[in-house]
Amino acid sequence: MNKIDYGIAVRSLQLECGDMPLVLNDENQCLLVLLDVLGHGEAAGELAQRAKKYIQEHKSLELEKLISGVDGVLRDTRGAVGAFIRLDVATGMVRYESIGNVTMRIIGAESSVFVPSGGVIGYSMPVLEQKYSRLQSGDILLMYSDGIRAGFSSYEWADLWLQSAQDIAQGLLERFCIGDDDASVIALKYGTFFR
Repeated sequence: MNKIDYGIAVRSLQLECGDMPLVLNDENQCLLVLLDVLGHGEAAGELAQRAKKYIQEHKSLELEKLISGVDGVLRDTRGAVGAFIRLDVATGMVRYESIGNVTMRIIGAESSVFVPSGGVIGYSMPVLEQKYSRLQSGDILLMYSDGIRAGFSSYEWADLWLQSAQDIAQGLLERFCIGDDDASVIALKYGTFFR
């Protein structure tokens, strides 16, 4: 069975953070969620925590039902954008959905960027069409909010490549945080890596 290593890094613009990165895993499955509640501050932080509680309590739901549930929790609020991934740890199969401008990328032998759906969770949800991809051993999966500069190249952080997932997440936050919004990163290393 392949292994995973993951790390989370968050920087809040104010005392409370409207970004909510979450990884829930067991031996077979790994659920990764990154929500970015619109705006920032105490109200955004409270909504992020409300959504986190719902996800933790309903983590075994199919992805579409989980997202629909989060949409219900955030209904009639300022809403959020978000990315949801369910990873089969043994096979590397990834099922995902992204609503709005949370970026998901695979860095590896076959690098790719996942295409999000338009909309806002809790306000204007698109029709959900679950998408699929597959991680290969040695791949790095990145999820990050719009508080991180878009379009950076893996060459700009090549020195982080062999570090732990936590060091990658923290390094990306430190190098590419734009500074005027909450910012968060989830980094997941899949399979075998050599040091």
